[in-house]
Amino acid sequence: MTLGLITFNQRKFVEEAVLAALGQTHRSLEVVICDDASEDGTFELASSTVAATPTRHYVRLHQNRQRLGINNFNQLLSLSTGDLIVIAHGDDISSPARVERIVQTWLSSGSSMITSNAQVIDTEGNLLGDATLPGTIPDNSLVGIAANGWNPTLWGAVLAIHRDVFDLFGPLDPNQSVLTTDWILPFRAASINGIKYIDEKLVRIRRHPKQKSKLLDSGATQIEKVEQWASGELSQYLYMLDDFVRVVRPLRLQPPEVLEQTSAALSASILRSANIWRVARNKLNASRLGLDL
Repeated sequence: MTLGLITFNQRKFVEEAVLAALGQTHRSLEVVICDDASEDGTFELASSTVAATPTRHYVRLHQNRQRLGINNFNQLLSLSTGDLIVIAHGDDISSPARVERIVQTWLSSGSSMITSNAQVIDTEGNLLGDATLPGTIPDNSLVGIAANGWNPTLWGAVLAIHRDVFDLFGPLDPNQSVLTTDWILPFRAASINGIKYIDEKLVRIRRHPKQKSKLLDSGATQIEKVEQWASGELSQYLYMLDDFVRVVRPLRLQPPEVLEQTSAALSASILRSANIWRVARNKLNASRLGLDL
C-alpha cells in the first residue's frame, strides 16, 4: 500500500502534509514523497520533517532534477510499489485514518478507484465548507463521467488508484492534459472495476492563490473565463475519447450496451463543449476586431 505525496513549491504547507502522511493509522504503509523540482525549499523542508519525525512507515524521498509537470505523476507511479496508490498533495492534509478507511473500502469493493468527501480550507487552515454535500450519491459510472465529466467527488487530492489503471492504459500523456489528472484517471478507473465513494471527510483541501486549478480561472473577463473552461473541458473529453478508442472498446472492458452508451455520451459532450468554446472564441475575436456580437 502506497501513499504518494506530490509536491511543488509548497513550503508554507508541506510540513503539515508530510506529518499527516507519516501519522497514518494504517499498519503497513509505503510513503513516497515526489517533489517536482521545487525552488522554494519545499523538498528540503519535507526531508527534514521526515528525518525529525518517528514513524513506523517506510518513506522514500525523491526530487526531480527538472520540472516534469504531469509526468511527475508518472514518476510517482514508477517509484511506488503498492497495488493501491493513495494520492496526496503538498498543500493538503490527510486525516489520520484516511488510508485505513480507503483500504477497508477497496478490499470490500474491489473497485479500481476509491474517493472520499473532503473539507475545504483557506491558506491559514480556516474551514470554508465541504467539498461535497453530505449524503451525495455521485454518478461516477463510465457513462456518467463520459456524459458529465468532473464532479467534486473526483478532486485529485481525494483519489486512490489501483495500479491496473496504469498497467492497462499506460502513463499519463502531457500532450493530452498538461494541468490535471482529475478527469482522465476517473474515466479509466470507471472503465475497469469502477469507482467507490466514501461519504466521509478524509482530506482537508486547501484553497490558495498559487494552486494549480487557479490557472484555469485566470481570464480577465467573464467571456475569457468561459472560453478557458470550455477549451479545458473539450481537451479532457477528447482525452477520454482517445482512451476509449485505444483501450476501452478494443479490450471490451464493459458490456456492449455500456460501450455504446459511453460512445454516444462522449460524442454529445465533445459537441457541447466545442459549441460553448466556439461561441466564446468568436466573441473574443469579434471584440478584438471592434465588432459587436
